[in-house]
Amino acid sequence: MELREFAERVIFATSLAEKLAGPETAVTDVAPGRAIAVPGQPGRPEELRFCAGEGGPPIPRGAELGDERQRSVLLHFFANHELLAMELMALILLRFPEAPAEFRRGLYGTLREEQRHTAWYVRRLEECGLRFGALPVNRYFWDAVAAVESPLDYVSRLSLTFEQANLDYSRHYAGVFARSGDEKSARILQAVCRDEISHVRYGLQWFRKWRDPEMSDWEAFRKGLPFPLSPSRAKGNGEAAFNREDRLAAGLEPDFVRRLELFERSKGRTPRVFWFCPGAEESVRGEAGAGEDEVARALAEGLEPLMMFACRRDDVLLLRRLPEVERQEQWVRAGFILPELEELGEDGRLRPESVLRGRKLAGLRPWGWCPAAVELFGPLEAGLPPGAPGLERSWNDRVRELYAKTADQEFLRGFLEEGPVAGVEPDVVGRTVRDGGELLEVVEEFRRRGYEDLVFKAPFAAAARGNRKFRGTGDLVWAERVLARQGALVVEPWLERVWDFSVQFEMERDGLRRLDWIELENNPRGQFQAVSSGPRLTRGLDSCLARFLHERVFPIYEGGLAERLARRLEQAGFLGAVGLDAFVYRDRQGELRCKPVVEINPRHTMGRIAFEIRRQVAPGCSVRLSLVREPGSPDGIRLDPESGRMEAGRLVLTRPVGPGGVVAVLEVGRCEAGFSWRSKINNY
Repeated sequence: MELREFAERVIFATSLAEKLAGPETAVTDVAPGRAIAVPGQPGRPEELRFCAGEGGPPIPRGAELGDERQRSVLLHFFANHELLAMELMALILLRFPEAPAEFRRGLYGTLREEQRHTAWYVRRLEECGLRFGALPVNRYFWDAVAAVESPLDYVSRLSLTFEQANLDYSRHYAGVFARSGDEKSARILQAVCRDEISHVRYGLQWFRKWRDPEMSDWEAFRKGLPFPLSPSRAKGNGEAAFNREDRLAAGLEPDFVRRLELFERSKGRTPRVFWFCPGAEESVRGEAGAGEDEVARALAEGLEPLMMFACRRDDVLLLRRLPEVERQEQWVRAGFILPELEELGEDGRLRPESVLRGRKLAGLRPWGWCPAAVELFGPLEAGLPPGAPGLERSWNDRVRELYAKTADQEFLRGFLEEGPVAGVEPDVVGRTVRDGGELLEVVEEFRRRGYEDLVFKAPFAAAARGNRKFRGTGDLVWAERVLARQGALVVEPWLERVWDFSVQFEMERDGLRRLDWIELENNPRGQFQAVSSGPRLTRGLDSCLARFLHERVFPIYEGGLAERLARRLEQAGFLGAVGLDAFVYRDRQGELRCKPVVEINPRHTMGRIAFEIRRQVAPGCSVRLSLVREPGSPDGIRLDPESGRMEAGRLVLTRPVGPGGVVAVLEVGRCEAGFSWRSKINNY
């Protein structure tokens, strides 16, 4: 029997018995014939023809598989997948008659095994009382593979993608069936898994013969898959564990296996795109030459992986430089779910080949909106859904003004003018000055009130980089330079802080939502050092301070102030992350007071990142995120045996970039009696 005749029967026969039948005589391949066009779908009996759209019942998962009926539904899926695989292999034999004879012989052998797999599933379905074809069947594999343009394209898509993924699924479901007492189905899945190893090995051998020799297996595989296919389709998802052992047995290189395990791309959900730009405040100043300096660039590159903690599975994080594989593995071992990571070009922009340029996107989420973010995200705006905020709404003069510390103090003054607030002194609200003469007048006014120590704040600056404590003439010169560059300056009393904190919000279409209270740790100059987030914010604090917070401070943010903030953001058309910094201090009589607004950050903050990380640790645990120049002791993270999430330990999250570069360090601790990050009681 000629191989072509056999392949035609497999793909065009309209009865299942014919499609599953083996050759009547020995198979030869002396007359492969001419290439055929891709049919709309293979020949099948009516009950097995593809349903419209996705169709069919959902794939049973988890606890559902304890039910015999649901296990039969799953076997029906598997039977259709094996039938599709054998039909596609027959199609490749007919589409590429000029392919090497050895490749065609190997493909014939694989097709025969797929026939056996299909027959196994069909018989098992009948034993379970379900007829093959009783449920709708989908066409996804057909649409993803049938139109391949070369044998290399075929082995990339079917052998190294869908059959490789079945290494995970077949082993996983063999265990599921065995645990449910269905040993017959378990043995079928075990046999399929063994055969899949050889199928992947076969595809890999030809892939290596045909791929670009200048590329590694991983690079050629990743670049060779046309969107929407990606390496994420080459592994299981959900409950199916990654099967390293069988991949290595199939001959895949350890580096390929490591990179595949780490790779993520959405298999259906429309992603949001994130980008870390910590110099947002500086870049909005509108001054010539106000872009990133060398220090800011090093900070951005070193700390940019922190933005991944704000992402969800299937989101995309744009990076100036991809993290090392070892560091990504470290994050995964700690229980973090990685988003898709995409490296920008040398110019800091999207690469020409980026698939994001043509993808549908759910949203764009920079660290903070600024001109640099608009420039980067410009090519992606067309992918946003109708009605989503575009770049014009996300970045404009009204949003720019939200960054100004001058506006923050006017906001606080307006709030206090609505009525007295217990525990808050209106006299300490900062004053905006716009020239040197006004600066001297405000300095003298504060001193007449008894505030000898003052601080100057540039309107646009982050992490206290634009703050200067006033000590003498040299500081006035600095202030004059800021006035010349930015046109304004904030002057306010220097207060002896007792406790710094921030309130994290998310501005959404239906209003402002408070997310978390965050403790801030700043150095004596007010510059950021660390943040911590836990289930009980006041744990470990002095009892008087804790009582003051609960009775005087926290209620401020429950009503009027939050409502006023929501109106301000709504007027600017702003949506996204917002962090409001504040602190508690002692007045000149030693009484506790609160300054409820130090600055309002219309962007992500380290406090927001700490909040997002805490969502991924074990219940009852607290996190501390710090920036340090020396990482200190070796890492060690302990996972909670019940939840599988981080329970205690320490993890260096990033790497230093440039001389004197800082790294982010995560500490996790269980909030038991006496726990306090301030006293560094870390129980691990």
